[in-house]
Amino acid sequence: MGTVRTCNEPRRLGQCLDAMSPDELARLDDAVIALDPEGHIVAITPAAARWIGVAAWQARGRTLTRELGWRFGKDATAAIAAFSGDTAPISTVHAAPDLTHQRPAAEVALVRGDRRIYLALAA
Repeated sequence: MGTVRTCNEPRRLGQCLDAMSPDELARLDDAVIALDPEGHIVAITPAAARWIGVAAWQARGRTLTRELGWRFGKDATAAIAAFSGDTAPISTVHAAPDLTHQRPAAEVALVRGDRRIYLALAA
């Protein structure tokens, strides 16, 4: 008889995000970024990469707040960095629009899993 793995962590359509591989996460339709505990991007969906303005392959491995934080704005980047160093399970931040790069504002949900931190963007 097999065992059933419970998932008390972030889910999307019934799937445990922490159980998904970086490749599986990158294939999600939603604008999602997955960070490792040090803040490096381990997975980014095409929708999130478009919003940030980089190709997904360029974003992977980069430190979000240090190398791409300017794309979220100063206040949102500070909030993301604070969340990364905190223990709160969930938070939201507002990423201001960037008129120079024609990027709309977005609400960013920050969700902590056991293995990763997830950012879900809603423009």
